[in-house]
Amino acid sequence: MDLKIARQQLDYLSSIIELEKIFRAAETPEHASFLMLNESTKLIKYKQAFFWRIKKANDVIIENVSGTDSFDIRSPYIDFIIRFAKNVVSSNQDDNIKCFCISDLVSPDDKDAWLEWGIGELLYCPLTGPDKKAGGGIFFIRSEPWLDAEREIASIITSSFYYAWLAHFSCHKSFFIGFFESVSEKKSRKYLIAVFFLLMIFPIRLSSVGSLEIKSKNPYIITAPVEAVVKEFFVVPNQEVEKGGLLFKFDDIKIRNEYEVVSKALNVAKAELKSSTQKGFIDEPSRAMAQILESRVDLKQAELNYLSEKLSMIKIKAPIDGVVIFSDQYDWLGKPVSIGEKIMEVAAPSNVEAEIMLPVQDAINVDNGSEIKVFLNIEPQKPLKASLKHAGYEAETTPSGIVAFRLKGDFEAGQKIPRIGLRGSAKIYGKRVPFFYYILRKPLSYIRQLTGL
Repeated sequence: MDLKIARQQLDYLSSIIELEKIFRAAETPEHASFLMLNESTKLIKYKQAFFWRIKKANDVIIENVSGTDSFDIRSPYIDFIIRFAKNVVSSNQDDNIKCFCISDLVSPDDKDAWLEWGIGELLYCPLTGPDKKAGGGIFFIRSEPWLDAEREIASIITSSFYYAWLAHFSCHKSFFIGFFESVSEKKSRKYLIAVFFLLMIFPIRLSSVGSLEIKSKNPYIITAPVEAVVKEFFVVPNQEVEKGGLLFKFDDIKIRNEYEVVSKALNVAKAELKSSTQKGFIDEPSRAMAQILESRVDLKQAELNYLSEKLSMIKIKAPIDGVVIFSDQYDWLGKPVSIGEKIMEVAAPSNVEAEIMLPVQDAINVDNGSEIKVFLNIEPQKPLKASLKHAGYEAETTPSGIVAFRLKGDFEAGQKIPRIGLRGSAKIYGKRVPFFYYILRKPLSYIRQLTGL
């Protein structure tokens, strides 16, 4: 008989140890409470169990209910359990394990609810943490009275569970949840309000973001000196060239034919002038005609010189050392151009600037010298520093259809010079303003536009 009792006690001990392992292996506080309420039936028999926690003074919340993974906090049954737990807390009965029955109730409504839900006998197990302060409790409900041995076992497993649950809760609870709970417990909301107002008036730099493109500073613009058709390119976009290097040339057939015609006409005019001059010694009309032919020779000579100058402009050469900037050679080949039409640029690759298009709705007050941070699309993790040198006063429409102001900035020395043509975004900083103005600036602007105030 003694051996049977010892074996039974050993089985209970093994089950308790196994439950403790299960509690510690739980992944979350919710998982631990679910295991507590549903796995404890291996040691004690009950119809239903509730795990509740004291959130703050005289305020109780139900964390979990046995037999289900979800419950309605507004149900009458749950509402009664919450009221009963509050009575336990308010009557200072939350220190020791205790059994309750219908005779312990005072309110007739509570007695009716007790009978309606068939509670019978309720075993209350307080959950006490390291600070010896009750943080909540577990209700075990069944119809039969509770034995002393069952009460001891319930006390052991609930205590083990609560320590495991506290460990899980401290790991999963965020800093903000802990902070607000401590504020509520200490009734120190005024400090939270003070921190909020201090945050709202904290000065922060106003800033805005616009699209950016790296452009050459003071480029040499190559325009068409004659009306002709582009025949051939000797360079490709972004190619480095030296001063005097050949860039492209025009088709010279028309100009060269005109040159040949005028050249022959000039020779004819000279021959006629020579013949008329010789006849002028004996013929008065011929002497008068010589003056007219001399003017015609001068006119043809001037036309020839003009065409000769145009022929010298057929081949376009680089005026400086630098990089050629244009879209694509096939966009120009065979295309007739007019005088003054821009074809390409030649720019020094080390002389660049940041051109920013700042949308009108995001515009802020900035001054020359304002700080700019440049984020290139190819290296957004390595921002470059620049300073504002010019801000346009007139908005213009960008190719994407956005109305924006044009801003230009110079890069600070000692940085890697970005390549011409790179794109990205730029953040430009203005004056310091209170934080509440920083976050409410756009909403206030929208409301004023909407209401007209």
